[in-house]
This record gives sequence, structure tokens and C-alpha cells, in this order.
Amino acid sequence: MLAVTALSALLLHAAAPAADLRLPRPELRVIVRTEGVSAADNRLLTRGLAAAADIWRPYVDVSFVRSADPDDAALLPRGALELVITARTLAGQDPGSLGWIAFTNGRPAPKISVSMTAARHLLEQSSWRDRPLMALPPSVRESFLEQALGRSVAHEIGHYLLRSSVHSTHGLMRARLVSADLMDGRRDHVRLESSDVMRLQQGLLMLAGQRSDAGLVDP
Repeated sequence: MLAVTALSALLLHAAAPAADLRLPRPELRVIVRTEGVSAADNRLLTRGLAAAADIWRPYVDVSFVRSADPDDAALLPRGALELVITARTLAGQDPGSLGWIAFTNGRPAPKISVSMTAARHLLEQSSWRDRPLMALPPSVRESFLEQALGRSVAHEIGHYLLRSSVHSTHGLMRARLVSADLMDGRRDHVRLESSDVMRLQQGLLMLAGQRSDAGLVDP
């Protein structure tokens, strides 16, 4: 479901608290599947998805629905995005990039992937305040993984909603994850730049137009 009513007015005030916006908000439903991921990582994944939803809250209401059946296409509602949390990695992928999305003729596929394995590799290679993260307490390492997953999921959702493979210099759509950004908790690391906010507006309108052309109308 993707609602775009009063979208322009909403995005002009995207940085304001949601309670102050007495306007319909755009929404995105994300169907989550896992691929080769251990059940022991369930809590880690749940908190990572909550972090991704929190990152998008100033702009779009993102809800995640877990699916147990990766082959049931009927579980992907119209207007929804598929997220695959996988143990796979891409050959030659930058260590600071954990996810990917395919583009065809400039249009993003309604499917994004984020690698749990790549997140763990990033943890092993990262340091904070001149100390390797692997030397820090388990609770700190777990928090790092949660934030890395959440930031990566939110970043790939950004490519889908902005309808663009372009990366920004700063903020959510920056190409690489940096360990200090994940550890210090500052919101400017996960905000959209002003140019991305305008691109988001255009992307949501494009999505609405494509769904209208296909005869899909939200109830």
C-alpha cells in the first residue's frame, strides 16, 4: 500500500514531528523473507527492522511483515516491496555496502536484499575509538549489527522509493557504512538530503502513476 495524498505538503515538512502533521502520510509495506539466516538471529533482525522503520518515520510510514513461505507470491500485496535478508554476499561488493537492488531501464525492481554475512564481516573489520569492535562487549557488537542492518535496509528502501541508483555525499543515501556513524547515534547520518527529499516526492508520484496505469487502486 502506498498512499500519496497531500504528498507535496507532507514532504515540505518532512523534518517536523509526525504528531504535528495533520495530513495523510505515505505508507510502504515491506514483506520480509529470510534466506539461509539462522533462527538465532531473529531478535537481531527484529531490532534491525525496527531501526529501519524509525529512520524512515519522518518521511514515510514503513511497516514490515514477516513471511514464512518464500515461494508464495500471493503474500506480496500490491504496492508492497520484498526484502530478502540473506546469508549470501555479492562478489566484489564493497565491505561498507551490505545490500543491493536491481534496476532495469532505470526502474528499480520491487525487491531488495541485505546480507547478514556482510554485516558480520563489517563488524569484524571495524573499530571504534581506536578499539576493534570484536574486542568490545557482546552487547555493543549486537547493537552494531542491529544498526548496520537497519541502516542498510533503510538505504535500499531509499533506492526503491527515490527510484534512483544515485548515492548522496552525506546522510542515508551515502554509499558506504562507516562504523562511527553507526555507533554515535546521531540522526544526521540517516536523514535524507534536501535533494533526496525532492527525489522522494517525485519517486512516490511515479510509483502512484505506475500503479494507476496498471489499474491498481488502494481501497
